[in-house]
Amino acid sequence: MALNIRPLSKELQQVAYDELNEVPERLAEDITAIRLWMSQNTNLKSRTDDQFIVSFLRGCKFSLEKAKKKIEMFYRARTETPEFFANRDVNDKKLQEIMDNGFILPLPVDESKIEPRVILTRLGHYDTNRFSFLEIMKVSYLMGDITLRDSDVTVIAGHVNVVDLRNCGLNLMSQITPTVIKKLSSLLEPFPIRIKAIHLVYPPRAIDTAFRVLNSVAHEKVRNRIYVHDNFEQLFEKHPGLKHHLPSELGGTNSNLPTIISNWKKTLIAHHQWFIDDSQYRYNGINENQVQNGMFGAQGSFRSLDFD
Repeated sequence: MALNIRPLSKELQQVAYDELNEVPERLAEDITAIRLWMSQNTNLKSRTDDQFIVSFLRGCKFSLEKAKKKIEMFYRARTETPEFFANRDVNDKKLQEIMDNGFILPLPVDESKIEPRVILTRLGHYDTNRFSFLEIMKVSYLMGDITLRDSDVTVIAGHVNVVDLRNCGLNLMSQITPTVIKKLSSLLEPFPIRIKAIHLVYPPRAIDTAFRVLNSVAHEKVRNRIYVHDNFEQLFEKHPGLKHHLPSELGGTNSNLPTIISNWKKTLIAHHQWFIDDSQYRYNGINENQVQNGMFGAQGSFRSLDFD
């Protein structure tokens, strides 16, 4: 059976083989098995294309059972969090204004290389009286979906989060409540992407509370991959490989922020119909009470956040 998936560079294919247990000769069989399971899961309405399925297989190191659970969890999360995944109209003026500011950006990357992709977050650069943190995250999930769909290096080699915390005042920190942190942590788990590190730069004093909550929900692997840096010079000194990923405004050698922001906005708007179509894919075995209370209630539907 001819598969409709992107060919990998030799380097990425080797990583997929060595670290993710990918056997090219077995891909068609594994994808068929997942697609058959999807057809038998009456509560699940999922994308069924080869590229979507192989991303989850890679994200689960080709464990079919883990891939099934992650796909179901992926759509449960979207169904239970309409504040992020409903009404995703990229022509909405407010969403476009958020895009214009580039608060969270997957940075350009060479898709043939095996270095993790860098996600830049600039939380202190938005007006908390105009935008809510949840609105910012809604736009970030638009980008996350396109990254998951189009970036093999992100799925196979993983990604690194660089969080610029300058100007993060009390108004912002008041929006990032323990409940929100737990919600975002739980939403990360279904994404079949390998998170390799989180770098926090210019941490404010108010971050202590957020740290305590994150540590309470995070797996030990997460805690061991969080790094704090006083400034970008210190970040580059300790992790020089990040310099060519970050934009020139932050001392890196990648493209500049206006270009990166403009390109992402164009990409999201070009996928207007894709996002409309995507609204049909959901997990249907959830009632309204579960949407209100299930995923993030006292019991919760998700385990603590884990990393590969």
